[in-house]
Amino acid sequence: MLGVLEGEEEMVKIPKRNATVNEVVSLYLTSRAYSDLTPKSQKDYAYHLERVCATKVEGRALGDYMVRNLRSRHTNQAYQIWLASGVYTAHYRKAVLSAAWKIRTVCS
Repeated sequence: MLGVLEGEEEMVKIPKRNATVNEVVSLYLTSRAYSDLTPKSQKDYAYHLERVCATKVEGRALGDYMVRNLRSRHTNQAYQIWLASGVYTAHYRKAVLSAAWKIRTVCS
């Protein structure tokens, strides 16, 4: 992993091009954006990101997909699976994955 400054002083790691979704989520969980959340939100985000990564899409856990191979069809299928737990849960999981994804796009 390479590094980049976050804010003025803090060096953060950025995922390599061949990173998996799990690695992007792990990076997010160590980021300033995550640590700035309230403790309750941190707990909620961590739980839902765990569920996101464990979601089976086309026979594989979403977290095992390499970022460069992840396609909209994968996330759309995952969203349909999350809807079985309710619309709120599906939207929340989409939102927390988006938050983690922003770390990847800001840093790459």
